Amino acid sequence: DGDGSAGDLRYGVLTVGSQNDRYFISCGNLVEQRDVERLESSLTHIQSLDKDGLKSLYKETLRGVVPEGSKGAGVGFIDIARRAEHGFEFDFTELDDERSYFCLKAYI
Repeated sequence: DGDGSAGDLRYGVLTVGSQNDRYFISCGNLVEQRDVERLESSLTHIQSLDKDGLKSLYKETLRGVVPEGSKGAGVGFIDIARRAEHGFEFDFTELDDERSYFCLKAYI
């Protein structure tokens, strides 16, 4: 409900490492099950874009309206894709009927 109650408090995980001579940044967080399809679709679309497409989508998103249920992370995902020189991958692991664990790994 956005009033700062403990129900809105989210905890995430951030790691930095190297794999196959490439550095990566990985983050994970709990997401509502109802948001998984929207996030997956958005991230798959972002992955499909080249540099010019990402730049265009970034500008469009800055001018647009944030999707319902979003905490404003759309621009953040696009920015990550723009900076990830070797791409990114993501995954969702269903925990229960209400939540999934979301993980994103960007190669820099």
